[in-house]
Amino acid sequence: MKTSKKLILGTLLTGSTLFADVTTLLPYTALLQYDSSANVSAKDKGSIVGMYFSHGNLDYLFEFDYARTNISYKLNTDPDLVQDDITVAYSRYYESFFVKGGVHYIGTTDLDMGDGLTFMATVGGYQWQGYDKISYALDTYYAQYKDGYNDTGIKSEVAIVQLSPNFTYSKAINTDTRNNLHLKLNYQITNDYLQDNYVSYEIQDTLYYKSFFANAKFIGGEMISGVRDNGYTAFNTKDVIKNSYGVKLGYYFNPSNLLTIGYDVNNYQEYSPINAGYLDNGSFSVASFTYTYTY
Repeated sequence: MKTSKKLILGTLLTGSTLFADVTTLLPYTALLQYDSSANVSAKDKGSIVGMYFSHGNLDYLFEFDYARTNISYKLNTDPDLVQDDITVAYSRYYESFFVKGGVHYIGTTDLDMGDGLTFMATVGGYQWQGYDKISYALDTYYAQYKDGYNDTGIKSEVAIVQLSPNFTYSKAINTDTRNNLHLKLNYQITNDYLQDNYVSYEIQDTLYYKSFFANAKFIGGEMISGVRDNGYTAFNTKDVIKNSYGVKLGYYFNPSNLLTIGYDVNNYQEYSPINAGYLDNGSFSVASFTYTYTY
């Protein structure tokens, strides 16, 4: 049994900053810590290391991300989980709207869900009101696991559709300060689990002041085998995430160098393939560090 928690950690580029060709390199790492009780989680701890790359301008953005996940279990007889996540995406920007498409591939030693593919497509728009900006989009995902098992323990292909409408309001407070409020709804549909739909919501607020920013987020509802972070995080597991909250702090040493640290807590119910059922409610934490270089 496993949980993939690959996170894109940091602040990625937005189209409004790309006047010429810009390249971004973002190495990141995260440490995972699971509940100490075996009644809550079979997993013990884990780590994620990865690299994000993007290149683009006001017209387009090409993105590539690779991450390696290692998770150990409480029982030393269980082999460690090893997983590779590869994400490729391309966005095209126009005067008042944009489109995006991509794919997220998962290659894993986990036998419960097996390797997976998530196809993603987004259409969105934006408009300026003076120095304030309103953005809105519909993210769509289709996740497919052909060699996994459903939540009754029967060998079965698993497919999930996720629709995630979202809205962002960016408010310029003064020349040094800006605040971004981001809202998102996640609606999941599947015919391969006992429950055929799941609903969750996300609230994030980011305050920028000169070279510093602080982000706080809360995620409620229920999500299973879901997608977050614009397609870069794919939960290839049947764990049900009940709610999450976290903070992230970042500092720009100059326009080309950004350092970010973050801490997240996820409350969830872990699925046990041995029992074909769920363990007790628990939580896992993620401590993250990332460095962004733009040129």
